[in-house]
Parts: sequence; structure tokens; C-alpha cells
Amino acid sequence: MLTELQKSTLKSKGLTDGEIQGVKDFDIMEGKITFDNGDEKTITEIYSRCMGYFRPREDYNIGKRQEHLDRKMFTESKAFEAIDKMASNDKL
Repeated sequence: MLTELQKSTLKSKGLTDGEIQGVKDFDIMEGKITFDNGDEKTITEIYSRCMGYFRPREDYNIGKRQEHLDRKMFTESKAFEAIDKMASNDKL
């Protein structure tokens, strides 16, 4: 049986009420969740650079969270593909 602290922590980490119902054990210090079906999950904090310094993403306000979701991640391979495509179309 989970304590209220464990339940509120899981809820703050994004688990739904249905997922929380299926949790067999939750180690707050380790961030390790064990589900009734035997599956395990580890909670990790994601940091992002925001306004000049790094901070946990879960501390963002609603506007900053949406901004973070709207960001497009840069990948070198996609950039090179786009350059190759433009070069083959003589648009470079």
C-alpha cells in the first residue's frame, strides 16, 4: 500500500491515477517504481537551459512548459540531409 506522500510524488511526476493504482512499490529515494505486473520504471529529472541557467523541467510554469514542448531539437544528420537535398536541387 502506498503512502499519501508516495502517491502525491508519483502524481507530480506525471503518473495518472490509473497508473498509480497499479503500483506495487515506490522507492522515493531511488526513484524506482515497481508495478503489479512486475514492470519497473525509474523516474529521472530532465534539465533544460532556461533563461541562461539549467533547471529541472518539472519546475517550469505552464507557459515555459509549452515553450519546451514546442522546441525543435537540432540533429546534425537531418541538417546534412537538408543541405544535400538543397544542393541536389541547385538551391544552395
